[in-house]
Amino acid sequence: MTIKFRNRLNIGFICFSIFIFLVNISFFIHSLIVGNYTLPDFTATSSSQSFFLRYRIYYVFASIIFLMLYTIATSFYLWLGFEKTQSSEVVFILLFLASFIFDSARLLIPFYYTKGPYSTFIFTLGNFIILSRILAPLSLLSLNVFTTEDERQNVERNLLMILVCATIFAVYIPLNTGDVYKNFAIAYSFDKTIFLTQITINILTIFIMFLRQFNARSSQILTFGYAMISFGYIVLFNTWNLLTLTAGIILTTSGTILYLGSLHKGYMFDM
Repeated sequence: MTIKFRNRLNIGFICFSIFIFLVNISFFIHSLIVGNYTLPDFTATSSSQSFFLRYRIYYVFASIIFLMLYTIATSFYLWLGFEKTQSSEVVFILLFLASFIFDSARLLIPFYYTKGPYSTFIFTLGNFIILSRILAPLSLLSLNVFTTEDERQNVERNLLMILVCATIFAVYIPLNTGDVYKNFAIAYSFDKTIFLTQITINILTIFIMFLRQFNARSSQILTFGYAMISFGYIVLFNTWNLLTLTAGIILTTSGTILYLGSLHKGYMFDM
């Protein structure tokens, strides 16, 4: 993939993410004004009365909106900071950010549940949510596996392979649209297995990155930032209280600053 094409892809992604954000926010505000939404039954009660741990619907909304704004801001920085570099990491980071765009389907669940939990639209939103859960860890794994010198010439092939595999799983994993989780995700089969797989992939890739930086006698700031992003997004995917919302925002934001800052310095040093 040439630098020119990658930069065009980045600009297109920025425009698309802004468009999705505006569309989602428009539907969100309109539905709030007209009261056209149905809250799942679990919102009436909370498992904890603690200020930091009790369930509040607006914490779920805030986490989804934050991830959309984070996607726009990060992709914009990638365009400005890595415009003239040979970084193949940018492509897989954009793929990681794309998972947040798919995850933003959660914002529409409470507002379209009134049309019936078994509508085609609800099923489609559920597929998008599963796709985000699969795409996020695979794209982070790709940052370690497919950005070596040997794989830099196969970026398009690897990108397509990840998208196809994630889409196939997202389509064929069974959904239970009659049930909605606290974070507005449609219930799906193998949810615990997918969650544990996310954690396992993150731990393995963090360990691989640590060894790579250690063998190269490089700073572990890159690894530390990567680790914060890896667990920060999982926290935000599963946020419904103030504690997890705050922790997820801090981890994801701080990790991004550390990771991209260290990555940018590395490419500037090579230039």
